[in-house]
Amino acid sequence: MRTPKDLVKTTSRTILLVVSTWLTVSSATGAGLINGSFEAPMQSRYIEEYSAAPVGFGWTITTGEVDVLTSDYWQPSSGNQSAELNGTTAASIYQDFTFSDAGTWTVKFDMSANPDLFARGDSSGSGFKTLRVDFGIPGLMTNLGTYSLDSAPRTVGDMRWVTITTPEVVVSNSVLYRLQFTSLTQGIAGPVLDNVVLSRCGTYSTLRVSEVEFCWDSQPQHTYQVQYRSELTTNSWVDFLGTNVVGTGASICVPDRVPAGQSQRFYRVICLEQ
Repeated sequence: MRTPKDLVKTTSRTILLVVSTWLTVSSATGAGLINGSFEAPMQSRYIEEYSAAPVGFGWTITTGEVDVLTSDYWQPSSGNQSAELNGTTAASIYQDFTFSDAGTWTVKFDMSANPDLFARGDSSGSGFKTLRVDFGIPGLMTNLGTYSLDSAPRTVGDMRWVTITTPEVVVSNSVLYRLQFTSLTQGIAGPVLDNVVLSRCGTYSTLRVSEVEFCWDSQPQHTYQVQYRSELTTNSWVDFLGTNVVGTGASICVPDRVPAGQSQRFYRVICLEQ
């Protein structure tokens, strides 16, 4: 006859099997691109026009002028500043850098179009604004696309930024590459650029282990209880319902479907000695 439950002696037979439910499949370090969001140098005025790059800008201005505008003028996509590739005339900017990881990458950037019809008195903030993206070894660059947006549905308070992803590029370690943006719109109102990043294809892929199986060697006529907890900083164990099982002398396995959002579980099995 079994002992009443409150007098059952328990012994721990198997302790602390930890199962992590998220595994990183791949990761990548970044490229050497700087100031992709045009936050440097930080401006005290709402608009500055540059024909030569200021200290800390990171980009080289080869033709024309670049206007850097703060959130006091219009809505940036990221941070507090964005760059319009038309100052008094259309501009072209580039940056040289290296990749620490060889492989396949894409260029991503946020684009808008100058919607300012009146504030600067130019009435030019209408129609389509176009830029071209080039990438590669300096002197051997490839056109990654020409992109256009209409100013018409946009306002300085709602720039309706669009994230653009270029075709993939394959790069090598420690080779100098150049990324260049060129405005193809004439005049003083052109395409607007922000949040330029380089992203490795397949970065941050994960595999979720949604079900695990916990096994132990059993003894005949012994009753077992499986317990778990998600942290080791507490002594509170949770009974795994439905796992009070009688040993057969063989290995016993219990499946557990781990809920989404729980990063790990620690398991143990208790022998309820009769």
